[in-house]
Amino acid sequence: MSKTYYVLDENGDFYSTDKKTRYRKVVGEQIDSEIGKWRIEKRRFYIENGIAIEVPFGKEKIIRKRYL
Repeated sequence: MSKTYYVLDENGDFYSTDKKTRYRKVVGEQIDSEIGKWRIEKRRFYIENGIAIEVPFGKEKIIRKRYL
């Protein structure tokens, strides 16, 4: 199964459910080329069933409480 990442991007085509946050879809080889940068920037992702959604900085505790 290939993975799909949705990363925070103010010009992204995808919105959060509350329409306040925009995301950009990253798939395949794009992930491989960007994953090193994401580690350096210490980005965090919620991953389930091959789909990863970037968690905005400061919202990690909310995600842990609600989904984990």
